[in-house]
Formats: sequence, structure tokens, C-alpha cells
Amino acid sequence: MKLLLDACVWGGAVQPLVAAGHDVQWAGAWNEDPGDEEILARAYRDGRVLLRGLRR
Repeated sequence: MKLLLDACVWGGAVQPLVAAGHDVQWAGAWNEDPGDEEILARAYRDGRVLLRGLRR
């Protein structure tokens, strides 16, 4: 499965997902945060499921 993890998702989640065979991108590794609308647009454009963390 192709996934895009939002920057608010813990970066430690990337490796277990990759090890499970998923194609994962993590917005937290990008040079800058492009904002919610652009992250959603990238997920849609790349055919990825967007996963967002809970903010407290």
C-alpha cells in the first residue's frame, strides 16, 4: 500500500510500515511543511493514503 504520513505522525512509524512491505513517504522528512492542503494534494496525486496523527 502507498502511504503518506503527515508530519504530526511519529517518524518511528515509518520503518515498521516499510518492513511490512508498504511504500511510505513521511512529510516530517521534507525540508519544509507545505501545509495541509498541499499534503492532501500530494497524497491524491501520488495515489497514497494519507495518515494523520491526533493533535492534543
